[in-house]
Amino acid sequence: LDMSTTAAYCPFGPGPKSMILALWNKESLHDAGVVSRIAWLAEHAEVEFEKRGLSFPYQVNKDGGRRRLTAVDLEHSLCYFSRYLAAHDKLGEEGAEIAY
Repeated sequence: LDMSTTAAYCPFGPGPKSMILALWNKESLHDAGVVSRIAWLAEHAEVEFEKRGLSFPYQVNKDGGRRRLTAVDLEHSLCYFSRYLAAHDKLGEEGAEIAY
């Protein structure tokens, strides 16, 4: 793992880890395995969105060019997704909409 860049490395908490385990249908993974899968999601996001006909509103760099998603971006997304699912499980669909 290249720990020198947010494109390929990120710290993570229990929410993103649980989402990675669910996405890859795993019982457990060591930390490097979780980070490598988060980095994979970031690296392949554009291709996967394109395959599904999805348009993603990318952020832009200072020069106006599109900024690719990083491992940190995906970690944050997985964190919020895990929070939404937890709220949905506890509060139901209507409650989750209010909570998040």
